[in-house]
Amino acid sequence: MREKVKVLITMFLIVLLITSCSKNNLDVNASATPESEQVQVANETTIANSGNNNSNKQGESQTTKTIPYSIVNESYTDKDITIRYPQVIGIDDSKRQEKINELLKFEALVPLDGYLSSTADYDLSMDIDYEITWKSQNLLSVQYKGSSYSDEAAYPLDLFYTINIDINHGKKIRLKDAIKLDTRSIMLHRI
Repeated sequence: MREKVKVLITMFLIVLLITSCSKNNLDVNASATPESEQVQVANETTIANSGNNNSNKQGESQTTKTIPYSIVNESYTDKDITIRYPQVIGIDDSKRQEKINELLKFEALVPLDGYLSSTADYDLSMDIDYEITWKSQNLLSVQYKGSSYSDEAAYPLDLFYTINIDINHGKKIRLKDAIKLDTRSIMLHRI
């Protein structure tokens, strides 16, 4: 009887090993941005790849729809502080485009608010970059990542923040705008 149990357990483990090593792997790092988009570097507009270099089916299907705007790089630099952020070009309504660009710039420079007032006498080093995590006709989602270090700090501080923008209205989308939470829905999702 014990021999049968050992054989069954061994067979189960072999089947488990074989199925876990199959070639049908999913790409969890795939980005939803289209493969190529305009990027402005050193006053030259070039075609560049935003995000990671993986091509994905979601991004490819998204490029079949015409996205009415492009993304260009902008940066804020002051001493050891460099913050790169996107700006949109090509939107028909110039006021809406300006509003979106102001939102993108303001959100990118948010970490400076706390530092500039509190560390005026200290050396501050900050480097922040962005990644377009979603780009469609209606929505632009940007992820900012970076680090900062001050002379008074014991270690560097990692920074991570995001912004989602409704392209049609030129407004920042917050969680409360996307999801309606009421008592019933909270009770349904309670753990």
